[in-house]
Amino acid sequence: MTPRDPRALLAVLATLALLAALVLRQPAVLQASPALLVLDSRASAQIVPNSTSFTMTLTLPPYTLLDDARVACVANASSVEASSSAAQVRVAREGSLHCIYATASNPTPQFTRLELQVRAHPLEEQPAQLPVGLLAATVAVGAASYLFLTERGRDLAFKALSIPVAYALVGRENVLENARRRLIYEYIRKNPGAGPRAISRDLGISFGEVQWHLSVLERVGLVARVSLAKNILYYPAEMQLHEWLPAFAKRELGVRVGPEHVRRNEYRIRAMLARGCTLPELKAALSQAEPQATL
Repeated sequence: MTPRDPRALLAVLATLALLAALVLRQPAVLQASPALLVLDSRASAQIVPNSTSFTMTLTLPPYTLLDDARVACVANASSVEASSSAAQVRVAREGSLHCIYATASNPTPQFTRLELQVRAHPLEEQPAQLPVGLLAATVAVGAASYLFLTERGRDLAFKALSIPVAYALVGRENVLENARRRLIYEYIRKNPGAGPRAISRDLGISFGEVQWHLSVLERVGLVARVSLAKNILYYPAEMQLHEWLPAFAKRELGVRVGPEHVRRNEYRIRAMLARGCTLPELKAALSQAEPQATL
């Protein structure tokens, strides 16, 4: 009997190792506590770990109208209730999130604070379901790579199988254990608004690998993104618009803009970002607002 290529045997063994790791890491019961995600710079929240009740505070500047603005979303909840004695609030289901919208006004010359009470009902406990189709395909194709594929085919199969299984193994608790992924996350924290190509160039990591790690960081909620025409910008998910946009504008657009200006014009800026405005359009808008700020 002619001995098989040892690399094919390695592919099978690696596939089985990944399969075993996935099975061993699978918890018996899946349950996550409700999480409140504050989306509006005028909102803040008192968050107690593993709590299902939250108190939000809205700070309205003088003569401000809040017109059905999305101020927060709740993840990992079966249903959400929100109420306020000083504002009209509603909850809308958006995919897996329950988003809270508020309508209020401040006709006075002073800042006004409004409180919102939020109560989330946890998801029901569900037995963990192993991705049987993925596991079966992993074993079948791994065996095929050993028995039938060419050397190049074995390489491609091994890489193709490693990526989805590794993706299933990554969770928020261990996402930063990967050295390169941690490096990319730290880069984004220092350079909010960075794009994949800039990250790839500055860190010396291939563009494809950067995109992969960014998708993982986004999936677990550590980074978020906005689109400027064909450019995708990433920033830490916990940062509000007024916290990261000034640094980005100075670094990439040569425009100095203060956080308070971003707060005052947040709706207009978010509308521009939502429609995918170009970098020159954003620069022109910020420069017109603060004519003395251009470097």
